[in-house]
Amino acid sequence: AAGEGAMADAYARIARGLIDGGMA
Repeated sequence: AAGEGAMADAYARIARGLIDGGMA
């Protein structure tokens, strides 16, 4: 479904932001 792609993209952006901004 289209919703899966949107949710996966949003989750990836959040996770990437946490890793790039918080951990690295």
